[in-house]
Amino acid sequence: MIDVYEHNIPAIVKAVALFLGRDNLDRRIATAEKALAGALPLYRENFVRPRQFLWIGTRDILKNLRSGSFTLKSATPTIIAALHHLASIHSVLHTMPSWKKDEFRARLMDKSGGDIPALIEIAAASRIVNHGGTIKWIAEQRSGERIFDLLVSFKGEKLEVECKAKTVDAGRKLARAAIYQFGDQVRSRRIFRNPEPRYATITMDGRFPIDQRGQQNLLEAIEALAASCGTRTVNDATISVEKISEQELKAHACSELKEFEHRFISPKLIVSLKSSKPDHMIGSIEGDLRDALRQFSGNRPAAIVCYVPEIESFAGTEKSGTATFALVHRFLTRADAKNIVSLTFTSDPTIDFRSNETETGIPCVRFVANKFRESRLAIF
Repeated sequence: MIDVYEHNIPAIVKAVALFLGRDNLDRRIATAEKALAGALPLYRENFVRPRQFLWIGTRDILKNLRSGSFTLKSATPTIIAALHHLASIHSVLHTMPSWKKDEFRARLMDKSGGDIPALIEIAAASRIVNHGGTIKWIAEQRSGERIFDLLVSFKGEKLEVECKAKTVDAGRKLARAAIYQFGDQVRSRRIFRNPEPRYATITMDGRFPIDQRGQQNLLEAIEALAASCGTRTVNDATISVEKISEQELKAHACSELKEFEHRFISPKLIVSLKSSKPDHMIGSIEGDLRDALRQFSGNRPAAIVCYVPEIESFAGTEKSGTATFALVHRFLTRADAKNIVSLTFTSDPTIDFRSNETETGIPCVRFVANKFRESRLAIF
């Protein structure tokens, strides 16, 4: 946990801007602004903005500081989330050799999403430092051999740490970007303004189409069924449209989402997107964990931090019977995982606004191997 006081914020922002280079920062902010400006509403708010929050939030902080109007009480969630990561960067800058600063600078400025994995490493390093550990950043080997990210020293013991970051659509049957782009198309067409309520379901046997033509086929099928209702199969999708009452529409709109379901709602139309097959997120994560094992030396205790996007809470995942618990059990009982101290899953910053302070945190759940439960390293 990092305590950030309002009077320290200008110094934090200045130090990070100096580290990144003000011209680089301005260009990255401009890229984020362009991405937002060019996106339709659903796609912009649900997909683009969450991935550009650091740069949009930093832009807003800089504007408010220049105008002299910055206060934490009036800060938006985007500003608070950005400030969380700016403070994390600031807290570990002193630990980075010049080569690591150059590497992070390049990754954070990456326009294709490389900033997120970099932020995960920085957040992990910040937590270690705040718990009293000292860190050494490990450079890639000249031979091309991949290696872990951090070597931690704590109370006379050493710990190797590797960070993994999943993309938002890794292992998913319904890719988030495609879903929100499709939703914007639905809202722009006449089927969204049907005079009588309709409930449309699209059940995918394969992956939801990410190309415009594939999505257009689905829209045309819904339009064709809107008048008479019925069911039609289009490629890997089964599309069904039924006439419902106003009361039924309200009930559908308020009902809980089913597993693997997404839903778009208007006053006269609900479109429900579902997959007939489960996501492969767990399998994708497990692949990353196996990959991490190949990056450790095998001679020291080790820990893995795995970022999974869009998770508001990991509550309950530590209980027996969940897919996450089963994954962790399989992994920690592997013959080549005997040196693994802990496995931590983290997600995006959460924000708690209170009367006198604003608190941010990272949702996480940490699993500690039985043989290391009494170890000093178990806190990592």
